[in-house]
Amino acid sequence: MFGQSREIHLILALSHFSSVKSTQSASKRVLSVRLKDSVVKKIDQLIHERKFESRTHFIKSALDFYISKKLNEERTVNGS
Repeated sequence: MFGQSREIHLILALSHFSSVKSTQSASKRVLSVRLKDSVVKKIDQLIHERKFESRTHFIKSALDFYISKKLNEERTVNGS
């Protein structure tokens, strides 16, 4: 679903968080994140190119991909 460039953009975005605020509402959590304008522009470009519904959908998909990839790498290293 994601190419290598998506992973690079996600890492870039994660490295540019200037503040993170989390609040809990019912069974969901809201995570408020501030990103540099250049990162938001890159995300918006990818959303347009890949036809994502919204920034939220893109970020959720990118995080799901990134986390599952990291978990698979850990399993490979640990021999599970």
